[in-house]
Amino acid sequence: MCGFLAKIKLEAKVINQSEKNTFSYQGDGLLLKNKIVYYENDICVTLTKQENIVRLVRKQKDYELEMTFQKGYKTEVIYNSLKESLKTYLQVETNVLEWENDRVRIDYRLYPSDELFSYQLKFEVIE
Repeated sequence: MCGFLAKIKLEAKVINQSEKNTFSYQGDGLLLKNKIVYYENDICVTLTKQENIVRLVRKQKDYELEMTFQKGYKTEVIYNSLKESLKTYLQVETNVLEWENDRVRIDYRLYPSDELFSYQLKFEVIE
């Protein structure tokens, strides 16, 4: 990983393995050491790596979603509805947690719905 600010091209996918559907996004972002930031339409997505934990935050004007992933553990998810000032707490169990040179992969089970998801991000430094 580079230790400075760099522009990146990226492709992100969220695959709901339980329902067999996929959401894909391609665009630009920023890479700073162990942090990736990009905008998915009007949603600011931030991924941060800290040792063996990855934190995913999705923010927009109506809500904020914070997910913490640690392989082999159940961790907390906070969905904060900003319009209603209401917080919902869920859990994720992380099965795969990989952050390599140009890719991130997180496979997890969301509770209480018991759905399986795979978040996959590939990126390339362009500047």
